[in-house]
Order: sequence, then C-alpha cells, then structure tokens
Amino acid sequence: MPPADESLVTTRAHTCAKCSSLITDNKCIGCDGRRCKKWFHYKCAGMKYVEVQTIGSVIGARWFCPSCDEQECDLASRLTNAVENMRSSLGKQMESLINKLKLDLVSEFIISEKSQPEAKPSFADTLKSTKTEPVLIVRPVSKQDCSVSKTEIKSRVDIAKLSVGVSNVREGKEGTLIIGCEDNVGREKLKNEIEEKLENKYEVRVPESMLPRIRLNGCKDMNGVADDEVVKTIIQQNNLKIGKGVMKVITRLHNKFFKDENIILEVDPATKDKIFSMGKLKCGWCIVDVKDHIHIRRCYKCNEFLHLAKDCKNKSRCARCGEVGGHSDKDCSAEEVKCCNCNDANVKFNLRLDTNHKAYDLNCPTYLTKVRRKLRQVKVSN
Repeated sequence: MPPADESLVTTRAHTCAKCSSLITDNKCIGCDGRRCKKWFHYKCAGMKYVEVQTIGSVIGARWFCPSCDEQECDLASRLTNAVENMRSSLGKQMESLINKLKLDLVSEFIISEKSQPEAKPSFADTLKSTKTEPVLIVRPVSKQDCSVSKTEIKSRVDIAKLSVGVSNVREGKEGTLIIGCEDNVGREKLKNEIEEKLENKYEVRVPESMLPRIRLNGCKDMNGVADDEVVKTIIQQNNLKIGKGVMKVITRLHNKFFKDENIILEVDPATKDKIFSMGKLKCGWCIVDVKDHIHIRRCYKCNEFLHLAKDCKNKSRCARCGEVGGHSDKDCSAEEVKCCNCNDANVKFNLRLDTNHKAYDLNCPTYLTKVRRKLRQVKVSN
C-alpha cells in the first residue's frame, strides 16, 4: 500500500471493485495483492475511515481484499507446512547421520582395539602373578615314550570319578609325566589312585618345593667375606628376626667392571616377605636392591633351555636370527630378528608366539613359560 496520506489520494480515477462505481474522493483503499491491485470504497471494503487512515500511517503496512487475503493465508499455510515438513525431514536426516557417525566411531574403535597387539606379560608381571602349582611326577619303571605313559594312565584312572582338577600334563624324559593339579588334596587323591591301579609300573612322587631365592644387587663391601659372615652381617644390620627360618648364600656373581658382586640367597618364605617389605637391605657399607632370583639354564651354543653349552649336542644357532651354524648374534646381519625357541614352539605345538625378539630376551614367551613352571615349585608359606 502507498505511504500514509498519499495512499488515500489517487491521481487517476479508479473503479470500486465491489460496487463498480467510480471512486471520486480519497476515502478509498487499494489491495496490495500481487496481481490484484484493486481499489475499494472504504465502506465497500467493510472498514471505517479511521482504519484506512491508520493503515496508511504505518510504514510497511499492507491490506488485502478478502479474495487476496484468503490466497495469502493459504500461501502462508502452505509455506508453514513446507517449513515444518523440511524441518522434520532434516531432523530425521540429522538423526540418521548422527546414528551412522556413532556406528562408524564404534566400528573404528573396535577395529583399532583389535589391531592393537595384546598386552604381553613381562618378566616382572610373571614373577608377581605366578602361583604355586601342586605337581605330581609319574616316572615309568621301564623307559618308554611319553605317549605310552599318557595312554596307560588315562585308560586306568577315572579322573572324572576322582573329581580331581588337572591343570596340565607335561612330558619329561624317558616317559616321565609332570602332572599339575588344582590343589594338594586332588594331588594326593591322584597319587593314591595311580599307585593302586598301576602298582609296580610307575614311580609316583611329590617333588619337594624349592625355597625362594633372592638376589642382592651390587654388594661392594663383601668381597672376600665368608658366606656365613655375609649372612650374619645381613641379619644383624637389618634387625631381621628369622628364628627357625633359613638364610644361606647359594652363589656369588662377581662383576669385575663395577668391582662388586651380586649375592644369591636362599631364604624361607616368611623371611623373604620381611625382606621384600623393607624394599632394600643394608649390606656392610652400602644399601642394595633386592630382587627375586629365578635361574633358568640356557645353552649359549644352541640357545635352548635346561642345559649348558658344555653338555650341548646340538648345532650352534644364532640368538638373533635363529639361523643354524655360521655366525653368532654379534656378527648377525639378518634384517629379521627371530627367536629360535619361540619359532620351534610355534612349529611343534601349532602356536602363534611372537618371535620378533632375541633368544635371550627376558620377555621371551618361551622363557617366561620356563620361569612360570619354576615359580610353581617355589614355597610361598612356611
């Protein structure tokens, strides 16, 4: 609608769209419909003159005839519906995209987790977590293959009827079996049953538990001191009350470079607990760290375990790449590092051990298996 005052005055004649009479004064109003542009007497439009004046005085005010008003309302309604539909559609699309993004993130996380290598137990973890295992050693009177021993014992002993839990069965030499049991009660039941059912064919015994061994690292003031005096000094200087407990020197490993020695002590479980609760020990004119000592024999010729190089009948193997003969690990130029022991275990037992390490790595899976087995033989209480 034209601006105030001017909107009510027309410079040319208009015909009222309602009464078809010529509009001769300025008391009229024009429709602002897009294609309408019709004029009306204010009375024909059903209005009061003051209303016409008010509309004309408001900037931006528009007036529509009934026909255009209906069309504008319909258009506004359709636009409102379209906006609501669009908003609903966009909302659903956004929800779908957010759900898809969540699924993608979850999938990515799962794939990432699966692609991460599983946490491997370290040497320190193994020392902390391994529990004593009740073991039974079954040795045939006559030499035979271990498979024969297994078959015979399993056929004669009803393990289910005994209600005994067997954690593992390992093979030893000349048909010997090392049977790990769930507890001491079960071990005793199994021992009695084998002796009864296979009398005179097998020697069955419970191995003696080993006392714990600890290592005192870097003792600088004990060179030349007798073993008994070393023990006496440690007990007195640290106020250890071991009573009927045990403490004795097993061996002493001299270090020429640092001019000190590592002293290996055998102690009873209670004494070990006291020492480890202290963290360190006073030893003469120094304070030393205390560690668990687990010694696994390893051949420096073939790099296998449980025998020494002087007794080795195997060919030499590189500790770095596992190649038989030819060079040592110091001279090895192979691109791939491969532990010969873990590789042998993978081939023999169809395992999937990590082989990307040297044979003497303290975190070698095969070495840690040997450590766990030895730890299971160590006494944990007096």
